[in-house]
Amino acid sequence: FNYFSASIWENIDFFEWDQWWFIWNKSIVPRKSIIKFQELYFVFNPLLILWNIKDIFETELKNDKTIWDKYNMVRADYLETKSIEYITTILPWSKGYKNLKYKKEWQEFETDGLIIYDNNLLIIEAKSWVLKDISKRWDEKWLESDINDLMLKWYSQALRTREYIE
Repeated sequence: FNYFSASIWENIDFFEWDQWWFIWNKSIVPRKSIIKFQELYFVFNPLLILWNIKDIFETELKNDKTIWDKYNMVRADYLETKSIEYITTILPWSKGYKNLKYKKEWQEFETDGLIIYDNNLLIIEAKSWVLKDISKRWDEKWLESDINDLMLKWYSQALRTREYIE
C-alpha cells in the first residue's frame, strides 16, 4: 500500500496552478491514488489504480535502461505479432509476414508486416510508443504533437516500403 499511497500534503504540485483548470495541473494521484492518513488507507476510486497500473509498471522499468530496452523490444514484437494475427484471422485466406527486411540503395530497412489478401497488399507499421505525461492528461497541443510524430513515422515507413515493392 505504501507504494501506491500518499499523504494528503504530498500532492503539493497539484496546487501550483500551471493552468486555469485543475485537470491540467500536475498530480501524483495517477501513481499514488490511495491516501494514507496515520495508519489508515482511503481509496476513493479503486479503478484509478487499474487504469494507471501499466504506467506505474513502466515507470519502475525505466529505472533500469537494460530492462526498459528489453521490455520495449518484447512489447513491440507482441504488438506486431498480434496485429498480423488478428488481421489474418479476420480476412480468410490471407497470408501474413512479419519483420521483413529490404535494402534500398545502400541502407537496410524493415517493415513490421505485410498481409496479402486477394489482390491487396496491406503494409503493417506498428508503434508501441509511450505518450508524454502531459499528453496523457489530454493537453491537446502535446497530444496532437505526439500523434503527429507517430503518424509521420508510420507514413514515411509505409511509403518507403510501398515504393520498394513497386
